[in-house]
Amino acid sequence: MDKIEQRKIGSLRLHPDNVKIFGLPTEEPNYEEIREDVRKRGLQEPLIILNDGTILSGHIRYASVCWVLEQNGLSRAGIEEELIAVRVHPDFASKEEELEYLMDANDKRRQLDPRRIALVFEK
Repeated sequence: MDKIEQRKIGSLRLHPDNVKIFGLPTEEPNYEEIREDVRKRGLQEPLIILNDGTILSGHIRYASVCWVLEQNGLSRAGIEEELIAVRVHPDFASKEEELEYLMDANDKRRQLDPRRIALVFEK
């Protein structure tokens, strides 16, 4: 997973469980702060994704990059063609391992209430 690659933004998607647990990236309390940092300094840390383009870590950075590109006048189609830095995580042996990684990679940055944590286990 050490190699940084470039992927088209349009080939990436938010992890459905991340949205279920943490909500939409644009609803995060620190979204505007991260968005402004990305606007000023660019993307400083690559997103971590699965090979199929599902984002494991970097949902807020992804949304911030899309916002900056839109503010710079790119159309949705233009944004989808732009490249973004990613690291591809090897596939997980099970869905449980994937969810554990997702939680670990994202919960350190957020305050979760017990209801949101329980959502991941409702499957």
